[in-house]
Amino acid sequence: MPYDQKIDDELNTYHKSAVQFIKSMEQAAGTPEGRFGNEKAQKFYAESAANLANVQVRADVLSGKECFNKPVQNLIKKSDFASIDATLQQKQNTLGGTDSQSKIATSPSGNCLAVMVRGVRLAQQRLESDHQTMDKLTPTVATLNQESISASVTVALKGLRAKKP
Repeated sequence: MPYDQKIDDELNTYHKSAVQFIKSMEQAAGTPEGRFGNEKAQKFYAESAANLANVQVRADVLSGKECFNKPVQNLIKKSDFASIDATLQQKQNTLGGTDSQSKIATSPSGNCLAVMVRGVRLAQQRLESDHQTMDKLTPTVATLNQESISASVTVALKGLRAKKP
């Protein structure tokens, strides 16, 4: 997998904006400015989703190699994820709810960087889901989400930079 400076730059930019956003929402918790539905929050979530989706596409096409070795891939293929997903969907329909955490495919296939970028996107999605559920970011929730995002970005950057010439 070759090094990609654009992915490096985008992940750094995203991380900085996420940390700033989380801190500002934490400080504004309990006010209209800290609510999930405010314009600043919606703009951040939309822009972050679009930027990270673009990083995902770049990572996906960076290499055709697979991250996991053949025994692990075979084990994953033998798992019946399709029936598990169908069962979950059926239960959600019965209960009248949806799983807000299932928007991003969590398949472990693809090159290693693509898998790591998916982790960043999932951390971002958890932040959005927590903010939506609570309608604010309390200090504890803000800290947990910031640490999750920072850890996932760190892992992706380390993986990417391991290929830097």
